[in-house]
Amino acid sequence: MKKFLTVFALTAGFSANVMAADFPKVCEEYFELAAEWLEKSGQQGEVQKAALDVIKQQFAEVPKDAQEEACKQALVEIKKALGK
Repeated sequence: MKKFLTVFALTAGFSANVMAADFPKVCEEYFELAAEWLEKSGQQGEVQKAALDVIKQQFAEVPKDAQEEACKQALVEIKKALGK
């Protein structure tokens, strides 16, 4: 959980107008694993959906040319957190 929160916090510092984002494939993979992690940590239903929305919003604020790299780093950490 600590690693996930670290990755989560790293993405929180970016600021820009948030618009609907078309994320790279690696980001979609990260979002799927983040949902799995949230479910395993006991977050379900609306709480899980809200948490995923925040994660996606924060990645949407990352410049397009940096999203893939940010998601790759987050994916590595979420896999470690899930023991994968």
